[in-house]
Formats: sequence, structure tokens, C-alpha cells
Amino acid sequence: MPLLNANNTNNVSDPNLELKYIFVAVTGTTGQIGAGTVTGADTICTNEKNTNFTSLPGNGTDYKALIASTLAPIRRACNATPNCTNSAENVNWVLLPNQDYYKGTVTSPVKVFTTNSAGIVVFPSLSSIDSNAATTWWTGIEDNWISSPDHCANWTDGTVISNGQFGSGNTISNASIASGFTLDCSISRKLVCVRQ
Repeated sequence: MPLLNANNTNNVSDPNLELKYIFVAVTGTTGQIGAGTVTGADTICTNEKNTNFTSLPGNGTDYKALIASTLAPIRRACNATPNCTNSAENVNWVLLPNQDYYKGTVTSPVKVFTTNSAGIVVFPSLSSIDSNAATTWWTGIEDNWISSPDHCANWTDGTVISNGQFGSGNTISNASIASGFTLDCSISRKLVCVRQ
């Protein structure tokens, strides 16, 4: 049964339109992500939402990349405390504290995880971000949510000179943010995009 809007008008509203969705970008990129830094990554998420995920709610600019960077604009989950519990360690972070995140469609959302008070996932998650084990995405995050030193020169280097930390599909473990090793930045990987 449809729900009425909170303002008690007769406009029908689907509560699934308010959910926070995540998706894995269709298009891959080397470690030189767009124009570089998180800005280039966020632009890719905007374009992916507008092109390949139009059925998800929100505007393209509502979706940001789940990556860390130590170059302005800095983006990080945990500053110095592994698996932090205080959102004061966040800078420009894309996951909200105590929030449920979903994949799939508006008609069939699947809860992937709920964040803690610092906006990070305490693994195992409820579902994998992507069901394909061969799918990988750039993160620049260690398995404890601290920014990795392996971030393709803050996402400006797409060559074999730099390395980048990445996550993998078909797992509910912390391998979804850090696969346990890094590879060179010339390899094409995807991005995980998160609704703000």
C-alpha cells in the first residue's frame, strides 16, 4: 500500500525513494581517475548515475565515490584509529553514521550494510557490494578503514609507477574495501558510488 507524504497531502510517496543506494560503476578507469583526486572520481559517479543508473533515486551529483585521498579535497573515514567509532575522524566522508545502504533497484532494494557511529562498516556486511568476484574497484582504503598509502598518487597516476588499494566483489569481508594487496595503477578498475 502506498504511503502518504509526511505533509499529509494526497501525493503518493514510495519510501524506497528515500533509501541510500550504492552501485558499482559500469565503466572502469586507471588510477588516474578523471581529472584526478576525489573530484574526478565523484564526476565519474555523477556521469554513471545519469547514464547507467537512471532508475535509482536522486540526481547524479547526489552520488560520490567510496575512495580515500590525502590530497585536497581530502577524503577519509578513519584518521589514526583502526575501525574508528567516532565520526570526528571523518573528513569529507561519503558514508553517514548509523545509516543503512542498499544495492539493487527501487522496487527490489537489498540491504548491503549498516554503518556504525563513525560511518564505517563493521564487517562482515549483510550482502556483497557486487556478486561478481572478478569485479574490483579502487578504494585507497586499508582493511581497517584508515587511508592507504597506495592511492595512485591521490588518483592522478594511471601508470605502473604507482600502486593502488582496491576492493573486490562477492565478499562480505573487509576484502570489499582492501583485497589484501595492491596492484599497479595502469589496471582498469571500477568505482563504488554512494548516494549522499
